[in-house]
Amino acid sequence: EIGMKEQKTPSELVSEAKAQQKSELEVMISEGQAYIKQLRELNDVIEGEEISTKLFQLEDLLKEIFSRVEAEPEQMSRMHKVMDYYLPTTVKLLTAYKEFDAVSAPGADIISAKDEIEKTIDTINAAFVELLNTLFQNKVFDITTDAQVLQTMLASEGLTKEMAFDKMYYFDSPLGASLGSGYDISLTDFAVTNNSLQFNSV
Repeated sequence: EIGMKEQKTPSELVSEAKAQQKSELEVMISEGQAYIKQLRELNDVIEGEEISTKLFQLEDLLKEIFSRVEAEPEQMSRMHKVMDYYLPTTVKLLTAYKEFDAVSAPGADIISAKDEIEKTIDTINAAFVELLNTLFQNKVFDITTDAQVLQTMLASEGLTKEMAFDKMYYFDSPLGASLGSGYDISLTDFAVTNNSLQFNSV
């Protein structure tokens, strides 16, 4: 009928969704890199080795987090608060810290405020460690499952039993010395169990 819109196929809808996700991901990564750059610039001007170490840790965590999200775009939903609140607030706090740091004779209030900001950076770093681990949960589950399935398959095929060796070896030393000089012995007399060599006595 005239005026009716042509319905899109499921594959077209999937393609559109992927294109939109890719666009949103590119924006998020770009904004994330901008925040990382701001943090580095603030770190460069803020004096103090202790807080500098904390900010380097924060920078490294953010690089890993955004790298993980880039690898798994479906994780973007976990990043909304990071982008909308945590990072902007962190930059705001550190900008204030930089201003306080420039005061030649800081009073008790400024010193207290700086201490509070440093504690907050510790909290942020701890939270981002947890976030990074959360972003790897799906990968950890998949790999763990694959490992368990592989072990089960190997066991079902009888391939995880004791390993025997068929080659003949001539031991002169040091094992031969304990058995007698020039002692001929087959490695089929031995078995590897739990990564240790066991002698199969007759």
